[in-house]
Amino acid sequence: MENVSSEQELLELLKEGKISEDEYNELLEAMRKRPPSDSQCRSNFARRYLLWAGVSVVVIIAGALLLPIAISPKVKEHECLTISKVYWFHSDGRPSSIPVDSVREDNDGHMLFHVEEWFEEIGTAEQYRPFLNSVDKRFILKAEGYPDVHASAERGCWSQEFYVRIPAKEYALMREGVPYMVYPVNSSPKYQWKVVSGVTIRKLDE
Repeated sequence: MENVSSEQELLELLKEGKISEDEYNELLEAMRKRPPSDSQCRSNFARRYLLWAGVSVVVIIAGALLLPIAISPKVKEHECLTISKVYWFHSDGRPSSIPVDSVREDNDGHMLFHVEEWFEEIGTAEQYRPFLNSVDKRFILKAEGYPDVHASAERGCWSQEFYVRIPAKEYALMREGVPYMVYPVNSSPKYQWKVVSGVTIRKLDE
């Protein structure tokens, strides 16, 4: 009986009458108390290893997906810029850090809009790039009793000074010496310009 290796074989011996009921119960009890064979140990180890490996793979994949979120903080960006000053590019108001030949004088109207918001921790005009890529760049200059004049932000900015151009045909509509108020079109619901109350620009006598 020493070669009997499973309960199924033991049951077959009982059915064939080769062992009695008492012998079957004794052998069954002894078999269940017997340490598992090497093959059974290897099988159990393999199952545990595969389970552990599967869990490890899931953890590694989840970590790879979540790690960038954990270590990459949200980049700060401007969603609103406040225009506190509007002036002509070719005027004494232009900062000396902006070369005068950066914009050629012609029949267009060339303006600079100064904005208040500035992230010191970023420290460069690159901080405005996401804003400029998404905001409505159109403006309307209004003066009571005169036609509206259209302009648009172009070419980006120098630090906190944004370049805004009035096309020649629109610039010709402006009356010299008349104060025009600046109104942003602001079609984007998220990115907006604001203009400080009382900010105006006058066309210089030519």
